[in-house]
Amino acid sequence: MPPRAALRASGGLLRRTAPTGRPCAVRGSSRASSSAAAAKPGLTPEAATAALVRTSDHPAHLAAAFYPAALRPHYLALRAFNVETATIKDNVSNETLGRIRVGWWRDAVRGAFDNKPSPHPTLEALRAAIHDPAVLRGGGLVEDHFLRIVDAREEDVAAPSVPPLLADIEMYAERTSSRLLYLSLNLVALSAPELDEIFSHLGKAIGLSTLLASLPHSAGFTAQSQAPIPQSGRASRSALSTQRRLALPREYAHAHGVVEEEVYRLGPQAPGLTDAVFDTATRANDYLISARTAIAQLDGGKLPELALGPLMNAIQARHYLTRLEAAQFNVFDASMQLHAQGRGWRLPWEMVRAKWRRSV
Repeated sequence: MPPRAALRASGGLLRRTAPTGRPCAVRGSSRASSSAAAAKPGLTPEAATAALVRTSDHPAHLAAAFYPAALRPHYLALRAFNVETATIKDNVSNETLGRIRVGWWRDAVRGAFDNKPSPHPTLEALRAAIHDPAVLRGGGLVEDHFLRIVDAREEDVAAPSVPPLLADIEMYAERTSSRLLYLSLNLVALSAPELDEIFSHLGKAIGLSTLLASLPHSAGFTAQSQAPIPQSGRASRSALSTQRRLALPREYAHAHGVVEEEVYRLGPQAPGLTDAVFDTATRANDYLISARTAIAQLDGGKLPELALGPLMNAIQARHYLTRLEAAQFNVFDASMQLHAQGRGWRLPWEMVRAKWRRSV
């Protein structure tokens, strides 16, 4: 059934019923190189991480306003760490260099937990967050979450060119997006199995929506147009040829007859692509519904007020999926680039609404 017909039959993607099984997020979208932004002279570690997040992860920059003032610098340090590690693959020319950089970050995280000073502003900001007495009194940040994120980024550096399986995508999301949400919960001293389950769902929704947002880039298209980037010349062979891949669940691509080379050549006109995007978006939305259902079962049917900051990271996923539905599931639509970046007035407004509902 074509996506628009399926929407008419179901009453709209965002009004689907919750899935019967427990679902379980995905690769970060392409961002600019972070090292230069983090290393501007004269900036304190707090100012450097805030600047990095403001320029490279606008939705996270907006979400900072929903954290207690004393915790905002620590939250921005977490998000700067995410930007730094998520962009490793985009900033190296081969797998060996990528593994070296990932290894450096693994050792650096351990050093931060050992309270070793670093000249790197993101690491200094992380060290301050890790050893803040107020954060430690609430249980502290969990080192394993950082290390699992780094491990996932190493696998990303060596990712095969074939489309990934849905289970692999969701496992990657659990180890990146969900772990980052768990760290945000650590930061506000919230720890409960029911909250972990809710934010596991949200992390997978974030991961799948991020995968869709990054599809034009991963398929080798420019951000400004629907024209593919020429795959010729030494520079393009060293960087883009190792990154160009069809970032959709293999099962959905095969079910709709999507051919990788046709996507690289035709972009949004590739046969079956819109249907595969629809299936992926529906899966992401199912996780949002599962999270919403679990929230309704909490005392008062709402999240604790301290969970508002972590929740705001998921509002971007819902916002993107809503706008993608309006664009007929065309991830190449020019407006979707702005929505993927969280620009404009809609996302801040949706965050304010979520604050009062205390739900996704």
